[in-house]
Amino acid sequence: MHLVSKGLEHIPSGKQQPYPMVKNMRNKQGVLRLYVNVTSMMYTLGDDEVPTITTSLSSTLKLQYGRKYRRVLSVRDIDNDPFITETTAKQRACRFHHENEGGLYPQYSYSACTVLCRKRAQLKMCQCNDHFMLNTTEEERCNITGMNCLNSMSKYLTALKPAWSQRPGLTCDCLPSCDEREITVINDEARNPGNDLKPALVEIILGFLPTERFKRNVVRSRLDLVGSSSLLCMVRAWSWFYMTRFVLFDERMRKSDRLFK
Repeated sequence: MHLVSKGLEHIPSGKQQPYPMVKNMRNKQGVLRLYVNVTSMMYTLGDDEVPTITTSLSSTLKLQYGRKYRRVLSVRDIDNDPFITETTAKQRACRFHHENEGGLYPQYSYSACTVLCRKRAQLKMCQCNDHFMLNTTEEERCNITGMNCLNSMSKYLTALKPAWSQRPGLTCDCLPSCDEREITVINDEARNPGNDLKPALVEIILGFLPTERFKRNVVRSRLDLVGSSSLLCMVRAWSWFYMTRFVLFDERMRKSDRLFK
């Protein structure tokens, strides 16, 4: 899981974790508790996603000083067939993290792709980018006129839409991540203990051990094509064999008829 709070993010790495964060059949109860000292916005996203202006509201949680929050989640992973890497992104309808040519972030994800799409749209509509956009030079940042332009085009720049839709919004040619993890918020609770001087307490709980997993399979691999070609050759060979036998048998029967006559 990827936790982001007020611009500061924690992404799990390959280094040893200071606290065991494993939940299994032996360790069924698992709660991640956070104490937050400032008013923040928390996002619960997959480890390959980034928070954007179009992030679903169900994935966000506004944290206020002195309150207690409890969020229960469920997780579904995707298991990819080993042969999926031999297909193109268009064939499999997704991209892997390393397929990130010209991306703003080190690795590809759907949300990172939409950020790049929005950056290009800002440059096209207003010839500048907002001050929070990644990889923006001083010359590309908007002045007062540019900020006014972005504000007037906010309906188009802050919403995503499919290509066939007529409503205002951006149409981004972004594929989902092949390793995208589905995180669903089951329940949210917020309580006010009555002491506004204490830090906010957040509890993030995995409601139950995952029981379902999406599977992405390859319908036809190269070995299947080789096998199909070999089978087709065998069928053709047997067809020619039986056709030759039929012709020889027919010719032999004609000779026999002539002898008896």
